[in-house]
Amino acid sequence: CNIKYAMLGQIKNPSKGFETVIRRHFYLKREEIMKECKEWLEVAEKNEASYTGIVNDHNYNWCKTFKEKKTKYRDMLVDIVKELEEELFKLPPPSGEDIQSTQSSKKQQKKKIDIREGVAKLEEVDVEDDSDKQLLSKELNPEAEDVKDRWSRYIGALGIEAVKKQASSSIFLSGAGALGIEIAKNIVLAGCRTFTIHDNKNVSYYDFAGQFFINTKELGKNRAEVSAGRLQQLNYYVKVNSKTGDLPQTEKLIDSYGLKEYNVVILTEASFKVQKVIAEYCRKHKIILIIADVKGLTCKIFNDFGEKFEVLDKDGEEMQDYMISAISNEEKGKVKLLAGVRHNLMNGDQVLIKEVEGMELKTEENGNEEIEITISTSTSEKTVEKSINGTIHEVEVIDPFTFTIGDTTKFKKYLRNGVAKHLKTPKVLEFKNWEEAHMSEKLKVDDNMSNMDFEKMGLLTLTHCIYEAIDKFQDINKRPPGVWNLKDSQEILDAVKGIVKRYKLELQEKDEMYVRIC
Repeated sequence: CNIKYAMLGQIKNPSKGFETVIRRHFYLKREEIMKECKEWLEVAEKNEASYTGIVNDHNYNWCKTFKEKKTKYRDMLVDIVKELEEELFKLPPPSGEDIQSTQSSKKQQKKKIDIREGVAKLEEVDVEDDSDKQLLSKELNPEAEDVKDRWSRYIGALGIEAVKKQASSSIFLSGAGALGIEIAKNIVLAGCRTFTIHDNKNVSYYDFAGQFFINTKELGKNRAEVSAGRLQQLNYYVKVNSKTGDLPQTEKLIDSYGLKEYNVVILTEASFKVQKVIAEYCRKHKIILIIADVKGLTCKIFNDFGEKFEVLDKDGEEMQDYMISAISNEEKGKVKLLAGVRHNLMNGDQVLIKEVEGMELKTEENGNEEIEITISTSTSEKTVEKSINGTIHEVEVIDPFTFTIGDTTKFKKYLRNGVAKHLKTPKVLEFKNWEEAHMSEKLKVDDNMSNMDFEKMGLLTLTHCIYEAIDKFQDINKRPPGVWNLKDSQEILDAVKGIVKRYKLELQEKDEMYVRIC
């Protein structure tokens, strides 16, 4: 396929607008290409390939051809390499006129469209510029061609629907410290409709260790105000605003503050008191909430996407087609795959059956009655099928090669062929609210994060208690604990001893040492 389509196909019928550069490329690389092809021939002479499993799934027609006889692949490769060699050495050398015309056409094309218009590189952001510029924001429209060009990889990874959703989102982030500015930078670069950065703290020497959008001239100035303009330079498709002052701590004040206008609220460096009030408000008004913080060598994150949050794609994996070898007629019809073909289905997954020969509906036994079957799970459109083809079934896994699809007794016998197409099925996630996650007697930790750090095995609950103790310290003393301050560390240790009783823990000597070094 590489030789036939990627090489010969491009030499004989190059893509429109790229004829000169494609032919020049193959002319300059022809010796290297032929050397590589001869190595492929040597491998084909020595080794016999196996055309089963994933190779067969993805290249069924080719595998069927190669299975006709043992030397079929090698013979076809010899012929295609010979044809490629003839075409490569018929190519004329590139002329100076070709090079000059290509360069001029590139310049003209660059004048026509610049997909980086309105975007600055991170290293180009001027952190020394503290002037109040009036920046012209642009609307982020995922359907526009220039936006599709710029976000092509992003769209490929997430899908156009996810990018559209993000492009229409309004996001509020509190805390313009080292963690907050990193989150802000990533969000603005990715793109959204509006982004507001909030902070009630001023720039200090401590910020120079990790806040990369400030400079020494701005000591004493609000961190959000000095960062907003530089974030805007990253992406003019996003409207960046800033807010200052303390976050509101009652529902009435939060309403007047305008948090209801946002789809997502992110809190960093926020006290437990503020977290609790805003978490309750976000849960009530169905606003996505993310709380993150970093203290020394530890960090925490809390997500509340609501009581029921639908995930359309649970793993991001590409859906596979599985070749069928047999389907039984029984109440729990068994689907058996071709020899060597394994599936990665799980109980509850859905498959679409297609291209099966046989298994028509037994209309002679059911009169003229036909079965009404849902064909589209996304739009719930319904249609009437006269065979098993086009029907969607929930699977129950038996082994890596077999699964059941429910009652198949209403269909005639299976004859041959068929494909089971794995479908994306939405999954509903339930999130605990802030109070349940932080204050319940049994701390629920995500299984994926329970052993993320082997140096802190079994210390996750204690780390959670330390965060709460530090919050209490800051609430009382109106400052963070001092570095190498024994008095402050003892005060935090005493607070931890009281908090761990909620989780029925007893501190050992090594635990007390961990509390002090955190």
